[in-house]
Amino acid sequence: MTIQCEESGERAGWNIPSVEESGISAISRGLNVDPIWARILLGRGFDWDSLDSSFLHPSPPDSDNVGEIGLARETLLDALSNQEQIAIYADLDVDGITSAVMCSRFLTRRKHPHRVLLVQREEGHGLNRERILALPDEGVRLLIVADLGVSNLSLLSEAKKKGLSSIVVDHHLMQEPWPEEMAIVHPQGRSHLTAVGCLYVLLRSFVHESEEREMAFLSGLAVLSDRAPILSENRYFVQALLDENVLEGFPGVRALLRKRIHRKVMVNDYSFWVIPSLNAPGRMSDPLPAFRLLMARTESEAERYSSQVVEMNRRRREAEWTIYEEVRRQWDGTPVLFAPDWAPGVMGRIAHRLCEEFNQSVFVGTLTASGGVRGSLRLRGQITLPDILKSLEGLPISGGGHPKAGGLGFPLEILEKVRVLLSGILREQSASTLEDCDETLEIDAFLPAYYRSASFWEGFGKLTPFGEGFPEPLFGIRNVRVEKMESANGRLVLCHFRWNHGTERAAFRYSRNLPRPGDRLDLVMTPELVGKGDRIERHFTIRRHRHTG
Repeated sequence: MTIQCEESGERAGWNIPSVEESGISAISRGLNVDPIWARILLGRGFDWDSLDSSFLHPSPPDSDNVGEIGLARETLLDALSNQEQIAIYADLDVDGITSAVMCSRFLTRRKHPHRVLLVQREEGHGLNRERILALPDEGVRLLIVADLGVSNLSLLSEAKKKGLSSIVVDHHLMQEPWPEEMAIVHPQGRSHLTAVGCLYVLLRSFVHESEEREMAFLSGLAVLSDRAPILSENRYFVQALLDENVLEGFPGVRALLRKRIHRKVMVNDYSFWVIPSLNAPGRMSDPLPAFRLLMARTESEAERYSSQVVEMNRRRREAEWTIYEEVRRQWDGTPVLFAPDWAPGVMGRIAHRLCEEFNQSVFVGTLTASGGVRGSLRLRGQITLPDILKSLEGLPISGGGHPKAGGLGFPLEILEKVRVLLSGILREQSASTLEDCDETLEIDAFLPAYYRSASFWEGFGKLTPFGEGFPEPLFGIRNVRVEKMESANGRLVLCHFRWNHGTERAAFRYSRNLPRPGDRLDLVMTPELVGKGDRIERHFTIRRHRHTG
């Protein structure tokens, strides 16, 4: 497979994968999909073997997908054998909450004494020193830390001297070598597992099939929440979300889905309804309602906790959009934004939306309850979080996360210094990114004339879900004429246009350099299946455009 940059004729200025035509029919027949989707899969480098292992019949992860796990297994087995009290300390987002639920369900089934501690929003990120060091005096002998911990090595070492062993189950960037005598379960570059996916590997050898499927379901929620690559072992997890038998074991999730979905459940229903609802309690205050919803066993519990998280999600959306609209009205393009009264729990969402809409790196911060600055970073281009942290060395800054998304915390007194340094770094990177850009449009294929047919959309549905590692398909359309631009709900703009095969409309999700009626454009679009109550709607979203005259 090669990438062609067409320089002449009707395809000038388009980057399109070149594929062997003979392979299209074989993939099309084998998957029973329209040839356009076989072309796209081949263009992305798949062959039949890789399709089977990473897409069609993925296998669950095992110890090969994480670093050395022997000490963690031995430590857990000793605690189980000796009936030692275990504490689970988990982060407040979906990856952390599902880890806490997986652990608690595992221990509850075995009638093993344990307690669950969840990060509180007002505490900030990381382990709370006082809570951790108090555990040995309360009879706890093993601490399982989920979706955090790699930046708390010194605290865990101190706790070990007091008699508290620990197992860190995390997937965030490791900023220092991990000592051999401290148990950890981490991908360490071998996979793209989330924290709860790593926990799945740790617990898998202890459980039976029915329990394994519940663990896969919980891991699938975190894959979607963390936008992890949806291939291979992570795709195995996501497939569990569509298993109705497994869903029976989570009456809280069923109750949540019933409040909005009156048809067959799609993966997007989890991405755009269940995941935000589970994240909302932690973003607004206390993640406990989300934990209780996933732990619910009775219909009354399910209804109570699903109503709680729905209400908290409503409040989260209001806070998020109020802040986002305020930022959009006033934003002059500076990459570092700060306001002392913004809700800390939605900084990541604001940074994500700005990064997506304006295609640039940003940091969005606010004042925490303790008086420090805490915010979220979203990055574009080649720069990564370790690059940022290295550039800010010498300053009292804490940070962690993923290469392209993370958090930074620092004292209010150095805000202006950080603003100047970080703005310079991000502006330089953005300028470099813009210099590398040209008017060439990269697509998977041109949109076929029969795109309204059932075979086109059925094939699209078979390939979902899309995400990191397997992005949404990009289709090109040449020389459309814009007929009308229409604002929809204040958050996107619908473009009505005419092209060779009739009229169509698609949504812009960015607001810079929008076209006007009468303009001639080339478009890059992606299709979407959107669940609306008892029906599924078909839409297109515009990712890029360029004027053609």
